[in-house]
Amino acid sequence: MIKLDMDGVVADFFTAALRWHGGMPYLSGWPRGISCDGKTGDDIARVLGLTNEEFYAPLMLRDFWDDIKPYPGAPEFVESLREVGTVKIYTVITGDHDVCMEAKRNWCSDYLHIYGGDVIFCTSCQDKVQRVGQRGVLIDDHPITCEGVRRAGGRALLVPRPWNSRDPALRFDRVDYRRVLQMLEDLL
Repeated sequence: MIKLDMDGVVADFFTAALRWHGGMPYLSGWPRGISCDGKTGDDIARVLGLTNEEFYAPLMLRDFWDDIKPYPGAPEFVESLREVGTVKIYTVITGDHDVCMEAKRNWCSDYLHIYGGDVIFCTSCQDKVQRVGQRGVLIDDHPITCEGVRRAGGRALLVPRPWNSRDPALRFDRVDYRRVLQMLEDLL
């Protein structure tokens, strides 16, 4: 079974968050190594000069979640993963829980054709680690989550992103899915 993180791996949460806070000019100069995946939104807020309350306010709105787009190639990536095994989305609930859950369920069905019970909601990164367990492989962009899964005896694949790598060739607006598929093949 493949357990796939949503934000930062297939969903472009970061660009939507910047757009909603007028921060698109920050994209080209975003400090490498500063988290921008939504699990630690306070890092985004700090770089944008916002309080946590100001950063999280739009995340209470359905319009924010409807503004999130998939990274180029994400639906095809998920189809490739289905050739390897069952795919379930493991995602952290952010902002207004009811709004976020409904919107993320709809997003997964609309863009990835993943439905209902195959979208697993976690309340935190720690909760995600506990829910992932030892079966299958987690594909995630958050190094702390991946390390937690490994410490618990599971397998995790860290997707290279600007916020978890010093590689200047990595981009915020896309994921190199061919590289991720190769990493998965090497892991299995």
